[in-house]
Amino acid sequence: MKISNNLQMAKYLLSLLIKANKKFKKLDIKVEEKDVHDLVTTMDTSIENFLIEKLLKTHPGIKIVSEEFNKKSTAKGTYFVIDPIDGTVNFANNLFNLWGIQIAYVENDVILASAIYFPDTKNKFYSAKGFGSFKNGKKFVVKKKDPDRALIGFNVHEIDFQYKASKMLKKKVLKLRDVTTSCVNSYMMAEGQLGGVITNDGKPWDIIPGILLMEEAGCLHKFIDGHHVIASHEDTFKLLVETVAKCSSPVMKKAKLKTPAVKGL
Repeated sequence: MKISNNLQMAKYLLSLLIKANKKFKKLDIKVEEKDVHDLVTTMDTSIENFLIEKLLKTHPGIKIVSEEFNKKSTAKGTYFVIDPIDGTVNFANNLFNLWGIQIAYVENDVILASAIYFPDTKNKFYSAKGFGSFKNGKKFVVKKKDPDRALIGFNVHEIDFQYKASKMLKKKVLKLRDVTTSCVNSYMMAEGQLGGVITNDGKPWDIIPGILLMEEAGCLHKFIDGHHVIASHEDTFKLLVETVAKCSSPVMKKAKLKTPAVKGL
């Protein structure tokens, strides 16, 4: 298959996600405990196997970084990154539209194309570097909100950071919301439903597809002290960056996190 630009790649990736869901949506779902407070289902493994097979047919020999079967692959250089279900716990508990399937293509540490598909609503998001972000085939840009009108997605696992940051932000933003799922945070941020996001989820399959979606929609993004900060409005972005800088623990500031070697992170 010949793909001549980033936009064609993004559309191709989206088509794979739709085919994968169609193929397995009637699958007899079995759920297993993968880790503490984490699950894996037969839907996860089936979709991931399908996507890997298709990608290796069109791009023989390319590196795959994926949650279930290739999590030890280093997210560096040129590769595809796959999250067969982002929000597996939500999916397994039938939480409507709080899970999605996502994929991205990275070349020489630059995210060039990504796609996120939400089977519950049939909403299709894709983004291509230099071309923009699209929802159901229509290009869109983020709707900016002033800080005092902004909901902030707050998905951070450190209790001390949560306490300090929420105390700093509660009088300056509208409300904090823990959406918990990276793909949901991403589309809500890109569309402007959220005015900002702070997260310390650093797994490449969780964050890479959504980062391109948000940035190509016009969001600002920075990786600081182990946290991703994203915002639509310049003032909100400045506020969130300052909050992270003040509230991060010395351990987080010094930690050598296993973050993807994506340029700009």
